[in-house]
Amino acid sequence: MKGDFWFNKNVYIYAVLTGLCILSFNQIIFGEYYFFEDFLYQYYPFRNFFATSLRGGVFPLWDPYVFSGMSLIGDIQSALFYPFNIILIIFVRKGVLSYYALELQNIFHVLLAGVFTYMYAREVKLPKSASMVSAVTFMFSGFLITRMIHLTFINVIIWLPLILLFLQKALKENSYSYSILGGLFMGLSMLAGSPQFSLHIFYFLGFYTIFFILINRKDSSIVKPVLLLFVMLAFSLGIAAIQYLPSFDFSKYTVRSSISFEESALLSIHPVHLLTFIIPKLFGEVSVTGKPFVPFWGGGGVYGAFWENAIYVGIFPLVLLFFSFKDRKNKLVWFFTGIAIFSLLAALGRYTPLYKFIYYCLPGFNKFRIPGRFSGILSFSIAILAGFGANTLFNKREIKFPKVLFWLIGLVFIIWILVYAGAFKNINEFTRNIRVYRNIVKQYSIFVLFFSLSIAIIFLRTKKLVPLSVLAGSAIGLIFLDLFAFGHNFNRSKVYPQQFYQFNSLVRYLQEESKKEKFRINVRKDKQMILKRNSGNIYYLELIEGYTPLRIKRFVEFSKVPFERRLDLLNVKYRLEVNEETGLMKLVSNQNYLGRAFMVYKYTSAKEKNEILRVISSDEFDYRNEIILEEEPEVVIPSEDKNPVYKIEEQLFETNKIYIKIYTSAPGFLVLSEIYNPDWEAHVDGKKTKIYCANYTLRAIPIDEGTHRVELFYNPLSFKIGRIITIGTLVFAVCLLSLL
Repeated sequence: MKGDFWFNKNVYIYAVLTGLCILSFNQIIFGEYYFFEDFLYQYYPFRNFFATSLRGGVFPLWDPYVFSGMSLIGDIQSALFYPFNIILIIFVRKGVLSYYALELQNIFHVLLAGVFTYMYAREVKLPKSASMVSAVTFMFSGFLITRMIHLTFINVIIWLPLILLFLQKALKENSYSYSILGGLFMGLSMLAGSPQFSLHIFYFLGFYTIFFILINRKDSSIVKPVLLLFVMLAFSLGIAAIQYLPSFDFSKYTVRSSISFEESALLSIHPVHLLTFIIPKLFGEVSVTGKPFVPFWGGGGVYGAFWENAIYVGIFPLVLLFFSFKDRKNKLVWFFTGIAIFSLLAALGRYTPLYKFIYYCLPGFNKFRIPGRFSGILSFSIAILAGFGANTLFNKREIKFPKVLFWLIGLVFIIWILVYAGAFKNINEFTRNIRVYRNIVKQYSIFVLFFSLSIAIIFLRTKKLVPLSVLAGSAIGLIFLDLFAFGHNFNRSKVYPQQFYQFNSLVRYLQEESKKEKFRINVRKDKQMILKRNSGNIYYLELIEGYTPLRIKRFVEFSKVPFERRLDLLNVKYRLEVNEETGLMKLVSNQNYLGRAFMVYKYTSAKEKNEILRVISSDEFDYRNEIILEEEPEVVIPSEDKNPVYKIEEQLFETNKIYIKIYTSAPGFLVLSEIYNPDWEAHVDGKKTKIYCANYTLRAIPIDEGTHRVELFYNPLSFKIGRIITIGTLVFAVCLLSLL
């Protein structure tokens, strides 16, 4: 079956997968609906800023438009080096990235999930029809469809089957070439920006290699498979170094630098929620059509629970599990069964001891939240097992109708009668709600429908009443129809992106004002916002708010400083004012804001963080004329000139650099209302100069009297090292592949 999965031999298969993908997302592809939530609020603004900057000839490492400025390269979700993001520059028109192009990129990755799963299934000797079962099950699984709003999750996890294919070929053929290729694709997936799912893939590859060693312990040594895995992982880390080194460095300064077990276990799948394996909307649903998510008993109603706990893979794939277990001699069946059980228990999080072991004992997992995300590995494993089951069911051997299915049919229909009769209405407060119980009746009826159709296909197969090819095609169609019924309305938002981020009169006024001077804007108060989340990256307006999980910890803590004083220090010229009675919002001038750059000639110092925040907040602290540092400066600031003066003669603020020409009559500190980051580098008259952290989160540079040219650059050492490693790894891989 060597080479049996390549395009020229399976063009019609890939055409069918493409057709199903278009059918599934037709309303988005044809512009009737749009992706929503984080796709709109978070991913699109960051991709827009990156693509438009790149189109303008600047590779943005720093983002000045959210949270008063933060590291763009450090926020791994920006995925600056993922090739599919780089080519987005083609779709920039009039300074704005096409939202539609980003949607198509996301949908294309779902197609890749199906193609790669099919390729892996063929590699492990599943026939075409069974491989199609696996492909359709995974690419339209609840896990993928409900996470279309999370671009980076999709962009990483879809590469798993392709990486696994190369590992399988490397182990089977003792080939370093396949190991290197697998490493390159693993590195590519890591660049897509979700380290949590990259970590899942790493462990999956490790378990797969251990499994291979165990089943081949009589025929091969332990050393070679371990070396092959090591080569794959080494090349993947080398390729991803350009992104991961800066991101690791930046993570130390974010609110996610460490999380507790309780934070990590957030949105664990409640055991009762396992019922959604067969009745996915039993407890209600979340979608942009307005149907609410109903908090289930014992589970709470945490926002995001619907998609973070989505484990639905369809009814027929679950039925096919019975047939996969009939192929007991196929050890891969036992491997994927073990992985599926492990992933399911891990997804239960705090409700099983396993997750505590994972959090405390397996390196890396104590950095991430939401155990429910193990459902990605779970869904893929079930998809492959369904393929093995389909292989058993649709081969030409004699098959009897499984007795266990007779019992299941009876049980399912007895429960259906009881549900319709209202027998479960008074189980608890949840079911006593009329609206909730009606939903239970409806959703259970849908389950009965797809279960009955699944049983019908098996019955026809065992009785040989219909040709195998027709039944196999019907099975694939049934799986798609089932998963389409579950997920087709989840991503259907009517929010028109260009209207959501409209260039109205307020935006145009602020843009014109920003051409005259540098200033920031406060656009949010509590839950009310006059401009949308991360819209600074759309309008090129510098906001003190933003939306990303990787916020700078010091900036968050800086909110303890009184609001008015904080706005002044952060160079906020306009602030949001909300009428408490009417809820009307408007931007008003902040008359006392400090400039983006100014001189002070007095300082104090303190090492304890809470003390620094206390001093800044106190009325005795003259924040306009003095600063507080966290260390004693290496320079001495004499106080001979009682009335020093200064003049900023030139200033230029660009994405990755700042230039200021300043005259001062006395030595002092040039204070920049820019967020402190140790990776910024300063030069005064061409000589490297230390940047001090001032007022807890700003920058201060010592300046002697006279006229000086001050330049600041953001080009982190971690990026420089990572760039060398990545380029070196790529060149080394190409050389090795040409020689092997």
